[in-house]
Formats: sequence, C-alpha cells, structure tokens
Amino acid sequence: MDFSEYQPKKLVWQRPEHLLQPEHLAVVLSAARRSENRFFSQAFAHLDPSSDLRVTQVQHEPLQGGVSGAHLEQVRVQYEASSARHPPAVMAFSLILKRVPPRASWLMRASGDTLCREVQLWCSDVLDDLPPALLTPALAASYDVQTGEGALLMADIGRWLGRFEDCFLPVSPGQQMLTLDHLARLHAHYWNDVRLSNMFLGLASPHRALLLLSPESIAVQRATGDTHPYLAAAQSGWEAFFKHALPEPARRIQRVLNAPDRFLASAAAMPATLVHGDVWPPNMGLWPGERGTRGQREGNKTLLIDWALAAAGPASYDLFWLLFYWRKVDTRRALLTYRQRLTKHLARRGIRLSAAEWSMLVDLGVVRTVLTCGETMGQAIILATNDASRARAIALLHQWTSWADRVIARRGWDQ
Repeated sequence: MDFSEYQPKKLVWQRPEHLLQPEHLAVVLSAARRSENRFFSQAFAHLDPSSDLRVTQVQHEPLQGGVSGAHLEQVRVQYEASSARHPPAVMAFSLILKRVPPRASWLMRASGDTLCREVQLWCSDVLDDLPPALLTPALAASYDVQTGEGALLMADIGRWLGRFEDCFLPVSPGQQMLTLDHLARLHAHYWNDVRLSNMFLGLASPHRALLLLSPESIAVQRATGDTHPYLAAAQSGWEAFFKHALPEPARRIQRVLNAPDRFLASAAAMPATLVHGDVWPPNMGLWPGERGTRGQREGNKTLLIDWALAAAGPASYDLFWLLFYWRKVDTRRALLTYRQRLTKHLARRGIRLSAAEWSMLVDLGVVRTVLTCGETMGQAIILATNDASRARAIALLHQWTSWADRVIARRGWDQ
C-alpha cells in the first residue's frame, strides 16, 4: 500500500512518546476544552474561558489487563490554568495511553491489522460521526508510517466500563433496551457507508473477521513462536469444544471452518455496516446524562472502547457477539428488540429491512459467533470449578452448536 497518499484528517504525532510531552499534552487538552469534550466538562467548567493551559507534570506507569498484546499505561497529568483576571489554578486528572505495536500483538496479526486500524479510525472522520447516543474516549493519536506503530491517548473512563463478571449477571430490561437501541443506531448510521471502503482504515477483511480466532489461526500464531498465554488457552478451548460438541454439529462446523467461501459469499451479499467487532461488557459502559444549558438532562450514552477488530460487515456480528456474552439475557427477546430498533432507525433513512434480510442476518450472526467464540465455549468447560457449572457450560455449547448446525444445513454453507 502506497502511504504517500496517507492523509489523516487530524493532527497525528509520529511517536507515542510525543503524546506524553507537556507541550503536546497542552495542545490536546486545549483542543478538548475548545470542543467542549464531555469527558472533561467538569474539569474545565469553572475555568475562565480566556485562561491558558500549561501542563506542569506528567507521570505514567504500566497498567495490567487485556489479552491482545497491546500495552496500556496510566498517565497522570497536572496542569495549570492562568488568566489575567484570575490567579493560577492547579489541577490534575488521569488519561490512558494505549500503545499498539503490530509486532507485539498476536490479535493484530490474527485479524490482519497492519495499519493499527483503531488509530486509523480515529484519525479519519469515521468515529467523529458516531451517532450522538454513542461515545468513544480517544483524544489524540500517534502513528509511525515507517514502523507501523501507533498509539491512542484516551480519557480514563474505567469507572464507567463494564466488567467480565457482568457477563454472568442479569441485565435490567431498561439497560437491555438502551444498549440494543444504541447498537442499532450505530449500525443503521453506517449502513452501506461508502467511507468504509477506504483502504487506509485497514478494517478487518471478511475472511479475517470470520476466522480470526479459528483453530487454524491460533495454530499459525503459535507456530511463529508466539508464547502469549491466551493462545495456548484458546487452543485448549477448541480441543474441548470439539470433544464435547455433538458429532453432527461438530462435523458441519468443521467443514465451514475448512471451507468458508459459501458463508462469506452470503455475508458479502448483505448490506455492510461498521462493525465494532468486540462488543461485550468490558468494552462497553454507560455514560450518565448531563444537564444542558437549560437544565435538561441528556439521555444516557453508550461508551464503546477498543475498536481493534472493527470491520465492514453484517450488523449481526456485533449483535450476536454481545448476546453470547449476555448469559442472563433472553436471546430471542433481545433479537426482537434489536430488530424493531434497527428497522426504525433504517426507516428514518428511507431504508427498508426485509424479512429475508433479517433472517439472513440472524443466520450469519449465529454461525459466525460459533466460529469465533467456540474456543471460549471450550474454555468455559475446562475452567468449570464444579459439576454443575461444567454441565451448564456443556449445555451452552450444545445450544449454540445445535442452532448453528441447523442454519448451516438449511443454507448449505458446508457443501
């Protein structure tokens, strides 16, 4: 790819270290203040509009967490605001720096990410155009065209994000409705959006979006000498998956894994939208509504972080990924809710979602979820701490694989 034509829409620094330099952080914070960035509205609310910002101290330390191979750091920033009318005010807050070096991230390699797509999405105008119901916390980015190394500087929104434990807890009807509505807004907004064909976004290809966590992909990563612990766990998960799946579903699923062309052709025939790629509780949060200038409180917004697996593809990829991890949610009822909301938001754009399209979206979502989350289903069996939890894990595997088996047989995707 010829990067002589690479023209990001925003100011991008070359190295992650540049983002941590006080003078550059002052530029980032001033821009956030001018744009009335909602993540810093309280920090800047009491400042004189004419005051200047000067970063006086920057400290950063590694953060634990994540399985992708990206490197997270917590950045503590102290700054001083001064103006002719007021004495200097010293304040501090926390940011997050996410470094995404392609050579160190097995997930980037598995998903075919050579451009730091999460960085490119921010550098373009695509995420700036998110529906108002959704927020993402990126503030600035760096990208080195020569090395392919990128980084994102983000607001620290950890206290609003979900946790792994939330996957196994009930989700209130109100929260379900809000989340599914916001997800439908996202997909309807980018439905057949021509911007998604921009090669410089580096979105995951249809093949990678389907097979990024397949047994073959995991084996390829391990064959390179990558010793990341998640790869070994994923391989064991697939072994448990095929050990405990019923014979006929296992055979059909294996045939699609080996030869996915028919499935991919069906997916390509559907309208494509911006797919986040990793919609589950730890990558999501609820931003509480704020009071506007007239005192009205805005509606709650959905936070979405970690766009590293973003793709242009069927909307149901996101929907079923979330429903797989929402273990205490009635999947059929959630599907009905999402369909109603997606139909409504598409209709506002003059787009009709036909019954045949919806049926295909559901079928694609079910099978893709099994092909990507099968290793997770197997790991749940391995990690079960007692007979009851093991039985539940096996039952969940049978539920999803039997559903996928029926779909594959009906669609002929294993022929």
